[in-house]
Amino acid sequence: MYDIEYKELRTAIGVFKKHFNGYYSFELANGDIIVFEQVDSSISKEYQLKSNKHIDMVFEITYSESYDEFESDDFIIFKLEDLKLL
Repeated sequence: MYDIEYKELRTAIGVFKKHFNGYYSFELANGDIIVFEQVDSSISKEYQLKSNKHIDMVFEITYSESYDEFESDDFIIFKLEDLKLL
């Protein structure tokens, strides 16, 4: 019928740790590390995460998860959908 992709968004509090080779790492409040492969373009413009300016700052993170259709179900891609500096 229609090929519509629905996104389930998740929200967490985390600390920006680093940008390396196109990946953005955050440490969540529970101690988990999440690495984002994709970032919404508005976030890139507003926060310039490729610089060291926001390292160790706390954010409210909104993100989505998707499975890579060419890999196994264990391969998840995380996309940073929204970011708010706390």
